[in-house]
Amino acid sequence: MQIPSTLLFSQIANYLPFQWKKYKYGNKFVQQLSILIQAQLPLYQALQIIEDRSASTFNQAFGHCIHVIKRDIHNGIELHIAVRKWSRYFSPLTVSLLRVGAESGQLGEVLTRLSNYISRSSDYKKKFGKALIYPAVVMGVAVVTVIFLLLYLVPLFSDLLQNSGVPLPGFTQGLLSISQILSEYWYLIGLFVIGFLIFVRLPMVKKRIDRVVFHFLPKIPFWGEMAVLYFVQIYLNVLALFLKNGIPLLDGLQTCQEITSSHQMQKFFQHIIYQFKEGKPLYHILSDSPLQDSEWIALIRIGENAGELLPMFQQIARQSGEQIEQTMDTIGAALEPILIIVVGVIVGAVIIGMYLPIFSLSTGASF
Repeated sequence: MQIPSTLLFSQIANYLPFQWKKYKYGNKFVQQLSILIQAQLPLYQALQIIEDRSASTFNQAFGHCIHVIKRDIHNGIELHIAVRKWSRYFSPLTVSLLRVGAESGQLGEVLTRLSNYISRSSDYKKKFGKALIYPAVVMGVAVVTVIFLLLYLVPLFSDLLQNSGVPLPGFTQGLLSISQILSEYWYLIGLFVIGFLIFVRLPMVKKRIDRVVFHFLPKIPFWGEMAVLYFVQIYLNVLALFLKNGIPLLDGLQTCQEITSSHQMQKFFQHIIYQFKEGKPLYHILSDSPLQDSEWIALIRIGENAGELLPMFQQIARQSGEQIEQTMDTIGAALEPILIIVVGVIVGAVIIGMYLPIFSLSTGASF
């Protein structure tokens, strides 16, 4: 089953703990606060500096958000409680880790780790998005080129060929028919595209697409493998962040369930949490999942038996990141010549279809 890459990417975004467009300002705020706290500045003074620079960095609405957070801190409210009220700017993961930092007295260290995690995740998102969007952009250019040829070039040949009285090959007649349909009913095609985009955003349809993507994602060549690696890298880094700060694994799994907007991924984590509470080992639970890998399961089993899950999570996440890089390089190297050939064949076919009657007229051959 093939899924358009742009639609696939929009669904994949639902599986991620950080939706960068939504939490862009909150993530940037965390990164700036991390730098200032590392410089040994008091929290209130750091917030004051960020607020003073907010006009050039953030919009007015988020500037007001910083002002309210600073006021809450001045009134003795903990940072994680202050930012929790601004869920449109701060992800549940950010709130959870800020709470960990407050309870452990290591806010600076937690902010540093969270800032590094945001940076790494953002880099992978950009690279992953580039790998998904590149084929769509190239094919989009091909479609626009073909539409231009059918709407402007083919009609010019149509008048010439009809006046010449030359019998038209079937392929040329097909191109002329498509050109005529596009010329007369282009607005209906545009309405269909707009209606389709609205249709796929309906809640019931989004849930169904979510279910299809979740079950068929690992089976999609190249992109499926890369997406699975990306999910593993992202969520294991989240769990590693919690374990590194002394938070139980169960709390980390529950946070993973909270921070994804995908209904299927929430059910996936709910299933893991339920069995984990029943006392089943994590490696055994994951061995029955659609995203499992025998090598990963073996490493997690070793980590659980030795009581050293953190280094195993970090190792798997690091290996996944390296495999993502290799897969993206492979996809880029393979797709570029293939897409160029495909675009050339499509455009060439349209042009040849128009010139076939002229060849027939000049050579006397029939096609």
